[in-house]
Amino acid sequence: MLQKYIGFLLKEARKKANMSQLGLALEIGKSRASLANYESGKQAIPLSTVYKLADFFGIKITDIVPDIKPSQDAMRLAMIPKTKTCPKCGGCGVVKI
Repeated sequence: MLQKYIGFLLKEARKKANMSQLGLALEIGKSRASLANYESGKQAIPLSTVYKLADFFGIKITDIVPDIKPSQDAMRLAMIPKTKTCPKCGGCGVVKI
């Protein structure tokens, strides 16, 4: 869902600049197909490309990628160490990943 929204914002920025997909793709060193996939939300935009796009359009990164603040629950879950059972014996304890 977020990928599609970011793609929509990218497409709007490109149209506002009166550029074709091919023209923008050449400016940022990507293929037209990649740019089309970014705009449709079929492919995530690499962070390095987001920086290139923001620089090219002279806009802030948050104009392309919305400023999303994680919920408190998500932040707490992110702090819990990821663990799994020992793969050798399955019962000797827990090994951090």
